[in-house]
Amino acid sequence: MSSAHALFRMIDRRRDSLLGFLDYRYMPFALGDTLTWLMNLQVEAKGRELDRISLLLHADPEAPTWRLQPNITAQNYRDCLANLLPAFFCSPMTEAIDVVEHKRLYWAMLAAAALGRRPAWPGLGSQLCETIDYASHKRINAYFQKYGSLPLLASPRGYAGCAADFRDRHLSGRFVVTINIRQRGTQYDKAALHRDSSMEAWMTFLARAARSHPDAVFLVLGGYTEWDRRLAVFPNVLVPRVFGHGLGLDLALLFSGDLFMGTSSGFAAAATFSRVPYVITNYEHAAASFTAIPVGAPRYPFAQPNQTLSWERETPELLMDLFSEAHARCREATDHPERRTDPDRGAR
Repeated sequence: MSSAHALFRMIDRRRDSLLGFLDYRYMPFALGDTLTWLMNLQVEAKGRELDRISLLLHADPEAPTWRLQPNITAQNYRDCLANLLPAFFCSPMTEAIDVVEHKRLYWAMLAAAALGRRPAWPGLGSQLCETIDYASHKRINAYFQKYGSLPLLASPRGYAGCAADFRDRHLSGRFVVTINIRQRGTQYDKAALHRDSSMEAWMTFLARAARSHPDAVFLVLGGYTEWDRRLAVFPNVLVPRVFGHGLGLDLALLFSGDLFMGTSSGFAAAATFSRVPYVITNYEHAAASFTAIPVGAPRYPFAQPNQTLSWERETPELLMDLFSEAHARCREATDHPERRTDPDRGAR
């Protein structure tokens, strides 16, 4: 049986699941956009009374990505996709992931889904016109207003056990704070540098937190270019990547952590669509139009009381105030879970 025939049969078989089409010609290889796209898929599926999603990802070797990522080429796009793949496992509703590299086959599958009236998002018309709303909260907010809850993301499938082992070995008895300090200026694709955080402010804060909150340990998430090597000597800081781990464990540690703090960037999207207490720092004012909240709003419409936004640029004093308040709130919460790996939580 040819691969094309097998894929068409797959579309025909999955009548009771939502087909999630993603074409990297209009969407970037980016963690935050991937997680927001997954949330849009989940609320779309739930709105159609479906509990399963089948993902079909298109990466064309001749046009592997959109215009704002010229660093991704025919030679490295597979590595970029492989590095990002654990993020797709954060959707508890996802039952299958297929990657299609042949452009005509991908469009034939889109047409087959449309002609067969299979539930799919985005649809054929949206993809033809490239009007896919994958990055905003419009659909997510509307679902929450209607049902009062969201089908939340979870620890990427297959990584929760690894995160538990990491905690038992390195973090036993500690208050675990996962942090992400956006440092795009240190990478080869220097995008939106105005969103970067001050590493010096974070380092001063971490040094003070070691004295004021000795029970807390801070896990620095992100790639090797995103953390300052001086952090390696901090007694209250660990970098999971140093132990040979990757994005999958980073995300699993975030979902199972006691608190997340970090810039409104990729990892913050994981916290946004979870039950994990968080403080998202340096929230970009221009992003308010995408998330449909006024500038200065303390939280998202669907957020819990222990999930807050900070719109100011980080300073050591601000970070300490935000952390101290969040730490006390988490310690006082009687219903605060030690682990958040239940794949069914948050679904209506």
